[in-house]
Amino acid sequence: MSDSAKKSRRDIRIERIGPKREAIGADLRLKVREAFEGLLQNFAALLKAAGSGSALDVDASENTPPFESEVARNDYAMRVSGNNIVRAAEGLLTLSEKLQRLLVVNDHAALNAHLADRSPVLREHRADVWRTLTELRNDMATHLADLEDEAAQ
Repeated sequence: MSDSAKKSRRDIRIERIGPKREAIGADLRLKVREAFEGLLQNFAALLKAAGSGSALDVDASENTPPFESEVARNDYAMRVSGNNIVRAAEGLLTLSEKLQRLLVVNDHAALNAHLADRSPVLREHRADVWRTLTELRNDMATHLADLEDEAAQ
């Protein structure tokens, strides 16, 4: 098994990126390129089987069912290529999700800018809430004192 095949099967832990961000980004780009090439190859094989009328090169292994006709062989080849396309597309979706997490989780400059913009707004809101609560407490204390005065008379 080649190094690139081993690399493509390695699970990437986005949570522990740290200084490895660039290496992981390069690895993910390589995986996307490989998955996309596989998708294109399977699509070309599917088109060849659908358009030419001749069977694709299907391995005659023990997993391959016996074919009664050329049409059955083409149908099987198209189904295999279609399933491979779906599998490659799912792999691309998984890789795109990992890339999104990589970009979102590790974009410290954007996160810091957002926090810097949001902090003053939240502090002002907190001060407004405290002012409102203080006013309510004072109003309740005043009303309670008035009730006590009325009850004492």
